[in-house]
Amino acid sequence: MTATNNTINFTTRTLGNLPKPANGKSKEYSDAKVRNLKAEITPAGTISFWFRGQRDGRRYPIHIGHFPAISPEEARRTALEYKAQLDRGEDPTAARKAHKEEPTLASFFEEYNEDAKARGKASWKDDRNRFAFRIAGKFGDRKLSAISKKEIAQFHASLLDDLSPASANRILVLLSAIFRKAVEWEVIAANPVSGIKQFPERNARTRFLDESEMAAFVAACNADENRTAADCLKGLLLCGLRKSELKDARWTDVNLDRGELRLHKTKNGDSRVAVLSDAMVALLASLPSRGKSEWLFPGRSGTKPLNNLDKPFQRIIERAGLAGTELTIHCLRHTFASWMAINGFSLVIIGTALGHRSQAMSARYSHLNDKVMRQAGNSVGRVVSEAQQAAAAQAPTTA
Repeated sequence: MTATNNTINFTTRTLGNLPKPANGKSKEYSDAKVRNLKAEITPAGTISFWFRGQRDGRRYPIHIGHFPAISPEEARRTALEYKAQLDRGEDPTAARKAHKEEPTLASFFEEYNEDAKARGKASWKDDRNRFAFRIAGKFGDRKLSAISKKEIAQFHASLLDDLSPASANRILVLLSAIFRKAVEWEVIAANPVSGIKQFPERNARTRFLDESEMAAFVAACNADENRTAADCLKGLLLCGLRKSELKDARWTDVNLDRGELRLHKTKNGDSRVAVLSDAMVALLASLPSRGKSEWLFPGRSGTKPLNNLDKPFQRIIERAGLAGTELTIHCLRHTFASWMAINGFSLVIIGTALGHRSQAMSARYSHLNDKVMRQAGNSVGRVVSEAQQAAAAQAPTTA
């Protein structure tokens, strides 16, 4: 239905049949049902919906979207919403302006992670990697308030395609922390991750190396071409430290005479001194980086610590015949603790050796002396040494 002053009833058919302006200028039409709704057609034939309202002498031109991506019905609903805001004395452009200024998830994460780093959060590097490899490609360029709970729940579920439930949960926890900080800083009103359940984590079975596997693992380390990475992995088996604690250790924190390694920042956020076994002291004393590098286990440049142990670890367990046995680098820490338990050391001593945060019951044992701790560590070193000797004795000799 066509009326005077370019007023028509906006339908898919009428808008689709609008003629292109012949004079080289855009032409505007008004909707017969919602008078503040306009449709502008360019000489190229592009049609845009506009809301044109007025209050107290001020004009409010607001672009709604393009036809046919936006339907006439949707454009009317939007125009009526803007008109209602004007009638209530509100500024319909304020929310749009705020949304335009709202950061994307990627840009806000940079602020979040800088704050986490400044506050001494031990896992800020892990968070950065998780965001870069798992989250940025999915939501990085989206405005914070535009990411829905449903989308995040679906994303969380999709992570099970190639991640364990525990790893998928760590990514969900990071997303929740980011949005929680955005709420705290009054960037958004609510955390869309709230209420999304984590997956059950099947962590009941703890994988650790038996004697023959330890012998094969150490032999494969000794044969590996990347001596620095192999020594670091062997060290993890001999001391039970977390990967980052040993990989990032400096020589200034080592006292070989006393058999100690000072850890300035652990996963718990505390500093502590790790008592080293005789086997671990011998390993450190043999490292080629001693007296040459700041780091116990330097990277290729020598100016930074080792960057990644995953590839060397996979290569070593394949050489040891242990590929496909659910082994991870963290299993070396489990092995250290498990063999201490097998050798009869109490959970208090094992917890202290591993640097677990003391509970109220074990806090009174914080004075455990170094002799007892070194005996505990030596029990693991002895098992490794005996396993290697047994394997060597059974190996066929060459003529």
